[in-house]
Amino acid sequence: DNGQFKFAFDIQDYKPEELKIDVEGRDLIVAGNHKSEDEHGILEKQFTRRFTIPENIDLETIKCDFDEKNRALEIYGKKHEIKDSEKKSIKIGMKPKEVEAKKSDETTAEKQQQQ
Repeated sequence: DNGQFKFAFDIQDYKPEELKIDVEGRDLIVAGNHKSEDEHGILEKQFTRRFTIPENIDLETIKCDFDEKNRALEIYGKKHEIKDSEKKSIKIGMKPKEVEAKKSDETTAEKQQQQ
C-alpha cells in the first residue's frame, strides 16, 4: 500500500477498443462488447461490471491500463485523507403563533360589531 488503490480483472477476449470505462458518482462502470465472426456465424459477448470506489480515493486520479501480457485491465487511483466532518449543533428557534392571535382578534372585532 503505497498510497494507491489498485485492482485488476481478467478481460481475455476483449481488446482495449472494445472496452468503455465511466465514473458515475463513486461507481466505476466497466463495459465490454466483443463481436467476432467465423464460418459458423457471429459471436457477440457483452459484460458490465460496477465497482464502488472507496471514499478515501481521489476520483480525479483514477486511471486505467490494459496489461497486454496478462490480458487484464488495471484500474488505480491515489488515496487521500478523509477529514472527519465537524459536528455542528443547530439552535431551534421559536415562531410566534400569529395565526391564532389573528383569529382571536377577528372574533373580538366580530363580537364588538354585533353589540
